[in-house]
Amino acid sequence: MEEFQGVTSLRMPKAHIIALLLWLAAAALAVALVAAGILFPDAPRLAIWAMFIGGIALAIALLIAAMVVAARDAERATNERRRSILPLSGMAVLGAALIVGLAWVFWPSDPLDKSRPGFAAYGVLRLFDNPELRRRYIFELKSAEGGKAAFYLSASGRFTFSVTDTNGETYPIEAKAGRGGIPIDSVIVLLCEAGIVDRSTVLRVVVNNRIVASRTLSFPIEMGKTWQYSTLGNSTAGNQGGAFYFFQTAIFKATPSNAEATAVFENAKGLYKDAIE
Repeated sequence: MEEFQGVTSLRMPKAHIIALLLWLAAAALAVALVAAGILFPDAPRLAIWAMFIGGIALAIALLIAAMVVAARDAERATNERRRSILPLSGMAVLGAALIVGLAWVFWPSDPLDKSRPGFAAYGVLRLFDNPELRRRYIFELKSAEGGKAAFYLSASGRFTFSVTDTNGETYPIEAKAGRGGIPIDSVIVLLCEAGIVDRSTVLRVVVNNRIVASRTLSFPIEMGKTWQYSTLGNSTAGNQGGAFYFFQTAIFKATPSNAEATAVFENAKGLYKDAIE
């Protein structure tokens, strides 16, 4: 503290500035890690968890560093018979409360971790490719209310799951064929899901209990409730057939929970032991 012509000036030591900046950085990281699952809902679950845990760890490390700086400043303040302006206990409590509170409220979760309104198309099948440059349909569905859904291999060689709402608007998602996507010339357990989650819609393609494509719409769509197959192996327009073997198929009137989807996969794997990887 210095005095100039009767005016008192309070100068903050560098240690105070460093501690406060570290604390603010810890708070910013805690908020940023929360946004990972919200801003990127279709990112791989492993990536979301990695950002969440990494952000928490880094925020804790910065908070501890800020507390260490504050503790040393408090010790120097005692030796110099001055009062430290950094409340160590307050900094610790507020920082810990912020990190724990945000982690508790925004813990990463799978939006389809439980059954949701919508539908799911399930099949155990073996897909084949052919050189024709056109859509090759595996199935088409329709609802009594006018909704539609389809799964096909596009002319560009990508598997596409599309859902059309009762107003005629179509929402597709794509998954690549082959490694890291949907295998060709292999027996697979396929699950195409469309579920309403609060005020959003989640479209998802799961192969062998692994998510290969996902899309989250920021609004719910009206799809209908009673679903049935329109076609298997072709489109309703005709001349767009795909090459495949179907071993099992079913339509669920809601999306299965993760536990139910895993049970369905394990059951199919038990029936076709040597065919499903």
